[in-house]
Amino acid sequence: MPTELKSLHEKFDEATTSENVWKAPNLKEVLNLKPVDPVYYTEEGESDNLDSYCDSKEMGDNIEDNIPELVIPDEDICTMANPYRRALNNKVLGRKVATKLTSTMGQNIICFYLLLLVGAVAASPQHVNCPFHYLYHFGDGFTDVGNSIHVPSRTPNPAARLPYGRSSPGWPTGRWSDGLNDFDFAATDFGLPHLAPYLSMNASENYDGVIFSVARSPVLDINFFKSRGIKIPSYAAVPLNAQLRWFKNYFNSTFSSPKERANRMENSFLFLGDIEGNDIGYALTQGKSIEEVQTYVPLITRAQIRVARELIRMGATRLIIPGNAPLGCFPYILSALPSNNSTDYDELGCLKSVNDLVVSKNDYLQQAIRNLNLEFPNIIINYGPIYDGAYEVIRDASYGPNGELALLACCGTGGKYNYDGKKFCGSPQVPVCRYPNQYIFWDGIHFTHHAYSRMETILIEPALRTLGCTRSVNSTTSNLSASA
Repeated sequence: MPTELKSLHEKFDEATTSENVWKAPNLKEVLNLKPVDPVYYTEEGESDNLDSYCDSKEMGDNIEDNIPELVIPDEDICTMANPYRRALNNKVLGRKVATKLTSTMGQNIICFYLLLLVGAVAASPQHVNCPFHYLYHFGDGFTDVGNSIHVPSRTPNPAARLPYGRSSPGWPTGRWSDGLNDFDFAATDFGLPHLAPYLSMNASENYDGVIFSVARSPVLDINFFKSRGIKIPSYAAVPLNAQLRWFKNYFNSTFSSPKERANRMENSFLFLGDIEGNDIGYALTQGKSIEEVQTYVPLITRAQIRVARELIRMGATRLIIPGNAPLGCFPYILSALPSNNSTDYDELGCLKSVNDLVVSKNDYLQQAIRNLNLEFPNIIINYGPIYDGAYEVIRDASYGPNGELALLACCGTGGKYNYDGKKFCGSPQVPVCRYPNQYIFWDGIHFTHHAYSRMETILIEPALRTLGCTRSVNSTTSNLSASA
């Protein structure tokens, strides 16, 4: 560990144990920090000397001279730190967050006081109070926390090996990302971070939730795709109905009496999706037309509503059924459906016809949810606007300093979008980008840790309000925490 980082940990401990840290108007004054104190966290094989790094050709001739001029306003610091404040009330996790931040943000050169701000916010006394204490999730790779690597498969599972997990925790966990995924952030925001993948649960442990999601899984049954000549990976053969069966097995074996099961359901929040993107994506990338795939929409939606209805009859009182992300922006779709006609693309470079299909499908789902609400007026059933959150993140990246990377896969090779399905991320000789936090897409199909964090930041507040959750702070907070 570089000397600078070791020193950072010592100062972090001192700063975050201060009882008065949140009472001051300016956190920098409390911590007695310099406006600029750059820290460089090295990866294996790199120099831990800031001067030698800045003198390198990679950084350019003028970088070192410009570092003292770097000043980040408080409000910008809060914006940058926001995704990392989810280590609420966990100082150990806060230290890990501070360490990881040095290796991923700001081109590896950042303000020292930004790190301490993140640590202090991570240790803040802010809580989320929700009228439920357990989470259950059905879905695909956006929320798979390790199930797919335990599904018997005829082919190796990419998520079981590096570079998956390289950004956090540094090794593969079965998540289809360089770090955490969507629901990791959501669960922490709900104050229920201790999740377990269904296929690798420890029976002796108590969990805040169980995840039944399996990467690349569809809503519709496997025979539907076979009958249409559409192939899906063997490790993804766990459609929504099969995940529901897992849930029933888990529930009936874990809670012995009807009263126990009813109490657990009443005290839980269930999340169905995002999953249906695979039904659309598999078909489009294997030659099916937009018009044909449009005919799948009613079938997909009916299957989702059927599962939701069954969960309600089991006692569920809170459900969110999300729509689909803007598939027309995904590298794997853009690579499979190239066009020489510029009018086929929107201002971000996404395929309009595919996104129009997704919007139409999402509209159909929202109407079905409204009908389900009429059927069960005393149950909270809401739509999750994943499309809006994802598109906002992609749009912001497209107009940001690394806009040319917005539609490229970080881990991949070949073509305009750095994606080749035959040379998928994790395969031998497939390169991975140096700074995943500059990318939205990790492997061309899933998002990066950084993008998931950004999306959750956008979507979490409406979700908290919808589900009756409130934020509480047990001590006076600074305006920094309020704006983060």
